[in-house]
Amino acid sequence: MKFFFTTIVILVLMSCQEKKMGELLLEDSVTIYRDQFGVPHVYGKDDKSASFGFAYAQAEDNFSIIENNYIDALGRSSEVIGSDGLLDDWINRSLEIVTYAKSEYNSFSPEVKEICEGYCEGLNFYLKQNPNVKPKLLTHFEPWYIVAFINYLYYQKVLLVHYSNLPESGFIDAYQKLCNDVSSNPKDLKFQDKKNESEGSNTWAINGKKSASGNALLLINPHLGFFGNSQVYEAHIMSESGWNFIGYTRFGFPFPYVGFGENIGWSSTDNQADIVDAYIEQIDFNTEDITYLYNGTHKQVIKWTETLKVVENNVQTSKEYAFYKTHHGPLISTQNGKFLSVKMAKYETPGWLSQWYWMTKAQNLQEFKKAVSVLEVQFGNYTYADVEGNIMYVYNAAIPKRSEKFDWTKPVDGSIIETEWNGYHTFDEIPKVINPPSGWIQNCNGTPFLATQDENPKAEDYPSYMVLEKDNNRSEQSRRILKETSVFNFDSLRKLSYSTYLLSAEKELPQLFDVWDKGPKNLKTNDMREAIELLRTWNKVSTVESVATTLYIHWSEEKYRLGVDRDHADLIALRNTLDKLQEKWDTWKIPWGDINRIQRFKDEGDNKLRFNDSLFSLPVPGAPSWTGATFTFWTLPNGDTKKRYGIGGNSYVSIIEFDPQNIKVESLIYFGSSGEPTSPNYFDQAKRYTEGNYKPAYLTLDQVKNNAKESYTPNTAK
Repeated sequence: MKFFFTTIVILVLMSCQEKKMGELLLEDSVTIYRDQFGVPHVYGKDDKSASFGFAYAQAEDNFSIIENNYIDALGRSSEVIGSDGLLDDWINRSLEIVTYAKSEYNSFSPEVKEICEGYCEGLNFYLKQNPNVKPKLLTHFEPWYIVAFINYLYYQKVLLVHYSNLPESGFIDAYQKLCNDVSSNPKDLKFQDKKNESEGSNTWAINGKKSASGNALLLINPHLGFFGNSQVYEAHIMSESGWNFIGYTRFGFPFPYVGFGENIGWSSTDNQADIVDAYIEQIDFNTEDITYLYNGTHKQVIKWTETLKVVENNVQTSKEYAFYKTHHGPLISTQNGKFLSVKMAKYETPGWLSQWYWMTKAQNLQEFKKAVSVLEVQFGNYTYADVEGNIMYVYNAAIPKRSEKFDWTKPVDGSIIETEWNGYHTFDEIPKVINPPSGWIQNCNGTPFLATQDENPKAEDYPSYMVLEKDNNRSEQSRRILKETSVFNFDSLRKLSYSTYLLSAEKELPQLFDVWDKGPKNLKTNDMREAIELLRTWNKVSTVESVATTLYIHWSEEKYRLGVDRDHADLIALRNTLDKLQEKWDTWKIPWGDINRIQRFKDEGDNKLRFNDSLFSLPVPGAPSWTGATFTFWTLPNGDTKKRYGIGGNSYVSIIEFDPQNIKVESLIYFGSSGEPTSPNYFDQAKRYTEGNYKPAYLTLDQVKNNAKESYTPNTAK
């Protein structure tokens, strides 16, 4: 008996020691290299240890944003910011973000599960190593949180808000009626991150037909928000298994999901594929079991309850809410007094993270196409290039098959079978371009039918509901640049990627000049005459010194505020512009850089902008997306400050030449790698960003080691 007991003790001790050794191995099996710009290059023994280190580095740079993103994703923001987060939380619970996240995580392959586990273990280890860090709410992180954040970010904050064509008032009305909370002030129900009309992205791919070296070139230029959930982070992940990928990611994602490796790279631009539909439901609340009409019969509405907590003035209250859904989806909005349910592509069985993982592991065109062909990432064009000289454009989306009898841009009748989806279009059935004769591809959120110069997909070959976007100024300007530039090299790509030529000015100003020449004399004043002459001689290039840029952008914004159909709108807008600038600045002759600025403040994750004219900022030549400028920079023109401060635009920008012998890369991000104001990497890239002065990026392990400013393991981090 004594021998048996001793054996058991030894076995238990050995088991504990093995576990401890496993924990130590994970903590010590990854090295974080930081270059001079603070960019983390994370090298692990395997993919799990790499994601562990990736999380640790990300937490070092901005733990509060990671936590805030997860709080929002769990539908618990009102526990931190109070009633301002209540509507967002109610929508989150209606969509069952947490339920589906757990289910999806459990369905992952072992490889993807290990990535999630490693990442969250890295976050938990960071908290253990840094007891001075005080979380707002979350003191322990679970692997499925990653999936919840992906689903929250894309389904709730993008697809539901921007692809369903439903007004904000419809969500508020549904909340008030379904929650029996008609006394609530809609202003207190904060619907966050409404899409800025200036948002967008640019991407170009060029092959040997237009490349001086014969190598493929790629421009990655997403336009995303600088604050809140949408902000991005440059990072590099590597492992002994051969994983090597650098690019941008979101705070809370376990690896970069757009960027490049040693053999291939890609960029993503949002498209407007029709992947969300709203259904008009005929609900009967007057029966014991709430029902809805479908195919001539009454089906039972699914109902469940959840408790939401709200903190106001440091006092927490709890309230039980009822939620409802039909077989189409949750009741989440109203229109003309009718409840609407919303159905989103592949929502109950998404697989964004899995697809991204296998995309980052791909090493050639065939492997990339295989990874993308599952269409689990439901929207966003891909533009691809590789070391073999291939370039490709894919109108990526999981597009439902539908009857073309209905206008799917509006809510449809949910009571009839004809409005049901009939599966999804396959990868082979969506628009794409591979190695076009012109030698170039572009997408700037425009139509896939103008992706290149020749051999574009034809609109008539696709269902009417599949492609909704049209052309835009950025797309048109990109096509002009790519067509008219006879040969590209790395230097010319760098310069042209920061073009600030305003195509919209080329289109709009002739009408202003014509109206001025023909317009009534009583509207013409000396200052207007001087402004007109300044605009006539302007080269339509936005610079920080340009007064004409200031005049043009403010005039164009004022014209559309007035309404373009108003008599003499062009002249009235010019008069108003001069008066407003004079009132605010004591002169209308203000250089664009004096107004258009980039400034960083400590992001507390509460969606509040804290710009201040008395604090340091830098002038920016970039312009709003609608102007067609490649250097896109959008601001809040009507904020509480005199100056206009950037809230989004060019975010992570990278140029790559896929030389098989020595890949060449440079990159930029708008602020800097660290979210800590005391860090030297807090705002160190901003000046480079304003000038298009790209910094070096390091891809191979030797390059990383040779250019590392510091290196450490999470277990030895300061």
